[in-house]
Amino acid sequence: MGSRKKSEKSSKSSRSGFDLVSTDVKEHLKSSWKTKKAKMFGNKAVKNICSSIGIDKEKFSSSFESDQSGVLFLNNNNLDIGNSAKILAFEKFVDYKLDFEDEDDLPSSSTISHSDDIAVQYYPHTAIQQPSSVYYHNLKSKKKYSGSKNCDVKAVSDPDNEFLQNSFRVGTDGVSLTPTYDKYCFNERDSSNKNFVNEEEYQNPSIESEFFKSFEYDYDPYPMWDDKDAPIKKAEIALIFKNLSEMFGFQADNEKNMYDYFLRLLDSRASRMNPLEAITSLYLDYIGGKHANFRKWYFASKCDDDDFRSKTKTTASLDIRKLKELWLDNFQSLTIKDYVTQISLYLLIWGEAGQVRYMPELICFIYKTCIDRYYFLINMHINSHFDIINTSPFLDHVITPIYNYYRDQQYEPLDKNVYIQKNKDHVDTIGYDDINQHFWFRKSLLKISLKDCAHKKLYDYPTNERYLYLNKCDWKLTFKKTYRESRTWYHIFTNFNRIWIIHVCVFWYYTIFNAKPLYTNKYQKTVNNPPSTEWVLSLMSLSGSIAAFINLLALFGELSFCPRNFYGSTPIFKRISLTFFILCVITLPTVYIGLINEQLKDPLRGFETVYLTKDGFILFFYSLQFIFSLVLVTYYSVTPLNKLYFFNFKTKGRDYLANIFFTDSIVPLKDTSKLASIALWLSIFFFKFLESYFFLTLSLKDTLRELSLLEFKRCTADFMIFGDKVCKHQKHVLLVLVLTVDLILFFLDTYLWYVIGNTLFSVFRSLKVGVSIWTPWKNIFLRLPSRIYIKILNTDAADSQLKIHLVSEVWNLIIVSMYREHLISFDHVQSLIYNRSKCGSTYSLKEPNFFYNQEDTFGQNNIFKSEPEAQRRMTFFAQSLSTSIPNGYSINKMPSFTVLIPHYKEKIMLSLKDIIKTGDTSSQVSLLEYLKGLHSSEWKYFIDDTKKLLSENDLSSTSSAEPELNKEYFDISKTLKAKLNAPINECLSVVGFQTALPEYVLRTRIWVSLRSQTLYKTITGFMNYDKAIKILYEVEDQSHVATQLQENCNSDHNKFKKQDQDKNIYYQRSKKASIISSRKFRLLISMQRLNQFDGEENENLEYLLRVYPELQIAYIENILNSETNEVEYYSCLIDGTCNFDSNGKRQPKYKIKLSGNPILGDGKADNQNHSIIFARGEFIQLIDANQDNYIEECLKIRNVLSEFEIFENHTELNTTTIPFKQKVTDNNTDMSNKWNNSVNNNSYTTKDQIQSSYNKFWDSETSPVAIIGTREYIFSENIGVLGDVAAGKEQTFGTLTARTLAEIGGKLHYGHPDFLNTVFVTTRGGVSKGQKGLHLNEDIYSGMNALMRGGRIKHCEYIQCGKGRDLGFESILNFTTKIGAGMGEQFLSREYYYLGTQLPLDRFLSFYYGHAGFHLNNILIVTSIKMYVLLFLNLSFVVSNSVLCYYNKNIPYTDPKYPAECANIIPVIKWLRRSVLSIFSVFLVAFFPLFFQELMEKGTWKAVLRISKHFLSFSPLFEVFVCKVYSTSVINDLTIGGARYIATGRGFATTRTSFSKLYSRFAPEAFYYSSITLLVLMAASISAWEFSVLYFWMSLSALIIAPLLFNPNQFSWNDFFLDYKRYLRWLSSGNTINKNTKSTSYIKTKTQGSWINYIKELRTTTVGSKKQKSRRKSSGKYVATLFCKSPSKGHLFLNIILNKILFTSFVLTGYIFANSQMAPDQEADNNYLLRAFVVSISPLAVNFVILVLIGFVSITTGPILSSIFKEYATFLSTLAHSLAIINHILFFQFILVLQRWSFALSLLTLSVCISIQNLIIAFISCFLLTKEMTSTDRSNKAWWTGRWFSSELGRRALTQPLRELICKWIELSWFTSDFLIGHFLLMIQTPLLFIPCIDRFHSFLLFWLKPSEQISPRVLSLSEKRKTRRSVLFMVFVYFFILTSLLIMIFGPLVLVKVSGFDTSTILPHIIKPLLMPKNDEYKKALLGLHGYKVMSAKQNARRKNIST
Repeated sequence: MGSRKKSEKSSKSSRSGFDLVSTDVKEHLKSSWKTKKAKMFGNKAVKNICSSIGIDKEKFSSSFESDQSGVLFLNNNNLDIGNSAKILAFEKFVDYKLDFEDEDDLPSSSTISHSDDIAVQYYPHTAIQQPSSVYYHNLKSKKKYSGSKNCDVKAVSDPDNEFLQNSFRVGTDGVSLTPTYDKYCFNERDSSNKNFVNEEEYQNPSIESEFFKSFEYDYDPYPMWDDKDAPIKKAEIALIFKNLSEMFGFQADNEKNMYDYFLRLLDSRASRMNPLEAITSLYLDYIGGKHANFRKWYFASKCDDDDFRSKTKTTASLDIRKLKELWLDNFQSLTIKDYVTQISLYLLIWGEAGQVRYMPELICFIYKTCIDRYYFLINMHINSHFDIINTSPFLDHVITPIYNYYRDQQYEPLDKNVYIQKNKDHVDTIGYDDINQHFWFRKSLLKISLKDCAHKKLYDYPTNERYLYLNKCDWKLTFKKTYRESRTWYHIFTNFNRIWIIHVCVFWYYTIFNAKPLYTNKYQKTVNNPPSTEWVLSLMSLSGSIAAFINLLALFGELSFCPRNFYGSTPIFKRISLTFFILCVITLPTVYIGLINEQLKDPLRGFETVYLTKDGFILFFYSLQFIFSLVLVTYYSVTPLNKLYFFNFKTKGRDYLANIFFTDSIVPLKDTSKLASIALWLSIFFFKFLESYFFLTLSLKDTLRELSLLEFKRCTADFMIFGDKVCKHQKHVLLVLVLTVDLILFFLDTYLWYVIGNTLFSVFRSLKVGVSIWTPWKNIFLRLPSRIYIKILNTDAADSQLKIHLVSEVWNLIIVSMYREHLISFDHVQSLIYNRSKCGSTYSLKEPNFFYNQEDTFGQNNIFKSEPEAQRRMTFFAQSLSTSIPNGYSINKMPSFTVLIPHYKEKIMLSLKDIIKTGDTSSQVSLLEYLKGLHSSEWKYFIDDTKKLLSENDLSSTSSAEPELNKEYFDISKTLKAKLNAPINECLSVVGFQTALPEYVLRTRIWVSLRSQTLYKTITGFMNYDKAIKILYEVEDQSHVATQLQENCNSDHNKFKKQDQDKNIYYQRSKKASIISSRKFRLLISMQRLNQFDGEENENLEYLLRVYPELQIAYIENILNSETNEVEYYSCLIDGTCNFDSNGKRQPKYKIKLSGNPILGDGKADNQNHSIIFARGEFIQLIDANQDNYIEECLKIRNVLSEFEIFENHTELNTTTIPFKQKVTDNNTDMSNKWNNSVNNNSYTTKDQIQSSYNKFWDSETSPVAIIGTREYIFSENIGVLGDVAAGKEQTFGTLTARTLAEIGGKLHYGHPDFLNTVFVTTRGGVSKGQKGLHLNEDIYSGMNALMRGGRIKHCEYIQCGKGRDLGFESILNFTTKIGAGMGEQFLSREYYYLGTQLPLDRFLSFYYGHAGFHLNNILIVTSIKMYVLLFLNLSFVVSNSVLCYYNKNIPYTDPKYPAECANIIPVIKWLRRSVLSIFSVFLVAFFPLFFQELMEKGTWKAVLRISKHFLSFSPLFEVFVCKVYSTSVINDLTIGGARYIATGRGFATTRTSFSKLYSRFAPEAFYYSSITLLVLMAASISAWEFSVLYFWMSLSALIIAPLLFNPNQFSWNDFFLDYKRYLRWLSSGNTINKNTKSTSYIKTKTQGSWINYIKELRTTTVGSKKQKSRRKSSGKYVATLFCKSPSKGHLFLNIILNKILFTSFVLTGYIFANSQMAPDQEADNNYLLRAFVVSISPLAVNFVILVLIGFVSITTGPILSSIFKEYATFLSTLAHSLAIINHILFFQFILVLQRWSFALSLLTLSVCISIQNLIIAFISCFLLTKEMTSTDRSNKAWWTGRWFSSELGRRALTQPLRELICKWIELSWFTSDFLIGHFLLMIQTPLLFIPCIDRFHSFLLFWLKPSEQISPRVLSLSEKRKTRRSVLFMVFVYFFILTSLLIMIFGPLVLVKVSGFDTSTILPHIIKPLLMPKNDEYKKALLGLHGYKVMSAKQNARRKNIST
């Protein structure tokens, strides 16, 4: 009761106002009370403080002043005596002032300092700024605790108290104000320096409400680090920070920020352990523990050679065991002040490190130099108070030189403030990791040279002086490449050598054993004579040679990638020598048989052989060879490359400690996980090898035998060099293609079985943990209240009514939250919440019937029938609580954490214009209308809620929104206008408001923003943590109150109810809950672009800060220094409490200067890096700006944080809610007394206590948990087929796959929504990596880093948050391209090398198939399609030109074939069918995980329904396209580089994308590839049709039609033809002179959105672009990339040219075989190679002639006519392009003539021509063209206008015409292909346009909206309708005219000749007749091919039937 009265008294002035507000207002006030927060009290100059206590100002201020000319280094006297005495004097004085009973009686604020705690006064920038009144209240409580009002100072012998005695005379009034401290006065020379307290740091508070003031009085930022109990006071910690800052020159804001950062870490840890343990554990994590990164670096870099070895006078480094003992002994001798000093120094360095934060060992090095300097000054400079050293501030002295060096590696200055990227690839750039790894080894450190010091090294100086020379280090001479990220496929071969060994070697075993006819000497088919057993065993043993050869190549790759001058490179020459020796040993026996003694090949050697008596020995010898091969393959498959031949880092002493600590500290799996991992992979490979043998290899057996026996006798010779050799060796071509395809399938099968095994393992795992509906979880809703109490709440209440009450608080919060989100209606709320019922004179809570009615599913109750989102959330919440969840902490003990959200250009909130305006003519519906259709029930509840609000406010029922909306915002379509003029209810249902008052418009904007992927949605969702923490605290506090009542023998529950309903108690509890939330949780947004926000973005940001004033926003501010004219960059932090400056901008709480622009990479990583210093707490949750969170999931935050197992490392988990102070008093009285006594004795703790605490943590430490991944729900899953497909992929990977990978040790960090151990990740390089390009997928590197450095990664099943995904076809594929390009960069990275060459086999396989294997599998799938087509092309013409043998599988293959001289190719066709089935199963298995994911979590019906919707919506076509985009992006990145971030937008896909944009985006990735492949496939299919190749037709067709099929409104009649108009404009634009530009400057402009611009950008990817001499205006002050790098010529040849050569060669072999088949009696010449050469080169030659002629015309007439006629240049270009199209079409007709109108052969010839032309063009582009000028169209426009000398090309005007001639020559062919392919794509869509309602049906498939729910298109005015109709009619005519003309030109002559039977060869000139294909006299035509086989088979079957009859 006493405490209650005190609470009532303290809040007396505010209760009256609080009683008047409703519950909703209370909740709002509780969540936003910080909006009215006051600032710290006004500036208090030191002179006022001194005058108030009678101290001389000059003498007093000198103790805190710093010399402007240098950095001050304080000695031990200053640190330990003077400052401590002063602080204690302050405390005495302020205690005296607090003797007044009321604050009004205090002396004037101008004469005293308002804080007893100098730390809090000097560091006001905590998470919530507080007025000084806070600390009066704290001091009062301290005085009461001590039981004394007077501040008597006891005389003790320590110097601090002696100082106090001499400084003050103690009297009855507390403290006399007469100073007598002359003995300890400071040096007079520093009296002119700055005061300790900056006069400009504080502002007067303005406390605007009593309600807010009551919070301020009770708030302490670090309440658990109380000076009464802590081993070191906050004031002393502050003094340490101050001294370190003065000593090294740290920035003041960095000092303040890191002080708050450190104190909040201490406060968080002290909440669950005693303060001594808190500071000790923190010290161990940062500096001294087994897993501290600094300790590992110290051991690895042999720093003990300086610290210990110098004392022992020995040259050898200490043994690791001895070093550990010395380390332990040394750090056990440290005091608490040493702990604080070392941690503080580390944090101060880290806080200013900037980009150096990416380099953790460099930070350790800097820290070591600083700490050496610090202790040297402390120990040596005892007699002087200051040691002034002329060094610059820390940032300029240490960080900036390193930053400048790294920046200059990638960028070069364009002007003073603008940098452009250098034309250097990763292999030529020294990156973050190269710099960081230089500090791993002492040998590297010894080589750090200094500038201007001849032959002088940094380590030549003593340790205490090295810091002074850090600014003189010559980093250019010091840093070298430590790993070469060469852009080559060799990385994949080296990093994943074991994958190649396993597959190629086993494939070799299988194939050799089943391909005996290929190597049998004189094989006879009728005899089937086998080879000798020795020969078979010896050939199979070559698998060991292959394994050794693969390892040898991998070792050479390691030699190439790992420089030998890097001391971390492992010894390699021994491994190379041994591998080469083993290769020779295992290969020589086979060479002996193959080349020396060929008799051993024959099993029937005869009696005359000298080896007769040795046969047994020979067989035994070759059996040993085979066994050795098996052992060798197994050994090489299991052993990592870096550990071959028993090499182990750990056996090499300390030479490779860095490799162990930083690359090979992978935590072993636990026994069960290890067993599961091994069992999983054994199962996968067992079934894979079994299936591959019987399904692939055995079916290949007959194929290889029959192909090897083929003979072609109809081959005719060409006059050229090949003759008939190619034709006769066609069987070898087929063998090569068959074996290649089979090997690819062998690789693909493994991934198929991995997916199956991973899925089944995850399913069984889900059953075990209980997250599946198939788990026995009956009555989960009935048991939900009890599970909420047990697993969510942390109370020990015994009373059942109390339990119900506590559960009702949580449950009602969840329901009300859903209601406020408009997910459920008010009626739902009434039936779902706990209701109060009266029973007699008492009230009780009644559980909702929902718990009893639901049972297992929602099917038994229709309460959520139309609310799928509420149903989903409620189901998962109930289901998750049925799983095993670890016990959480009490809310007071819960660790603090930060949610970090990087933001770039994502929408903050949607404006009214965004949500109502339909946009351009391509948009058919407004966003609001679309969302209303998607969320109809939620819109209905929103309207109902708005109506209630309107009725409460009594607004006019006749008002309309029409005038305000129409005039103020925008012009709405007529349909919307008509509705807005309707009655009030109709208007309300249209836009959500009836009057355009800001608050009602805002409600609609919020409703839409919360259903879009906006930052507001993300912030709103994750601020639910704040609500969750508050409610959990209130519930626990209520339980604690009830427990106290029971302990006081007062068990009357009604009294508890009465007390609980007391408003004052509720008010106090709410205050404390808000304080707890502010301590435990922080939401930090890193807004990289805040300084560039426009007005709308600034308004939205201010709204966020008004709603959530506690929101922390970090941003980058750039200021132009007027003196240096250089831009300075700052990391700044603001929140809703920051004041505004004169410019209307908020003044930052912290403003920390940076060395330069922090955005040197791709953006996100740098954005996170610069802002992470503003995070607080022990953990960080990384979130993207398109995510969401839910209140019911936030309630589990304590359980998730307990997964980090921090109590296992530090103390036992205690679930009681006893406050810490009480716990210490009751359970550890002796320790508490010692701490209390230490305050007076200045001995904080005894050595025994510190040593005991240290040993406790040292011995109990386990491998830390670095990352915890959680589930994600993709809330865009039901928004159409594309959104659902993207969501399905994310769900299966983030849940199903992550579940398996986490269990078997293969999970990494993928960015969101993972929780990270702050200390672990920040001491090891940060939450991501940021080197430009290389670290495009920045998040995953943090996971690999954590894995290699000894961190554990876990996965949490019982919590999830929302995540948005891309919804449009283009945006999804942009994201796919980014991921694919990022994977290409990962292949180059050193992390992949370390993991691939060091992981044990099971972990390696998990890592490979979970990450890189997916992308390589996509590449293999795309490659297999092309290889299949090439195989089918060659096989089809063999089939069509051969007489096929009758085949019956029941007839022995040794029997004679019928008919004679036939080709037995039917087994090959059957193998082809089986192989197609295999690759189809690989594709089909992509849907396997999604089906099982749905099956396990939603049931059979929903799983079948979702998969069916995918197939019916043609999602398989989309999957094929995605596979191609993935593979193309990886291949392009490994070929030419250029990986970059691609903004996807993530908006709703309601707008139609123009055809020209689709074509230009996807032609290089899909259209070109599919067009030439389809052409080849068409030729093969016409020649010999096989049903199984229909799969390839579908796959290739998907690449063509997918972009069109998934484009909204693609089949709308009007839009189609208007889009065709834009397509023609896109083809022809870009060559015209604009009227608005001057004649001399027009040529500088660049035409965007034109074909010429598209083709130039496409060409730029291979040739690169030239740098600009002047920067773009848009680049401003920021680093800009103004050119495109040119890739290596070697890479271009290997990846582009070689690929085209191989494709052309295989097509050419098919062409040669098909054209060389003639009758034996045919004597005519057959010049098929000459024919191919002529028809390939002639079109290019004619194009060249056309171009030269038109070029001559442009030069002679262009300068004059282009000035007169605007379109003259367009006319010339259109003429040239039209002639080129006609030229190519005519040559196709020429091909038809030469091939005697054989369509199949003509298509084959055309394929050869296109392939050859493509090869020539690619060769010229790669090796002959110079770099492109992409900034302007000068050359292009000069060519068509002839204005070369006015084009401002300078000297290039003489050379550029020749280059432009070559470019235009190439462009004519490109234009022809683009024109024909584009019209082909349009033509295949044309029939669909005539289908009625096709557009609505298409929208139904695309958006999953019923036709009745689809919104009608925009309503046009009459004039717009007429204009549109005319335009459409005209374009219809143009389209069909052009299309008809093309069809007639291409197919007209063919049809005419076929119909008329005219022989065109009779009219050919004699010069052309030699090119004509000889006429075949129908030789056995009836028996050739599959048609002849069917006829012959029918006859043979009939004959056999007659015989049998």
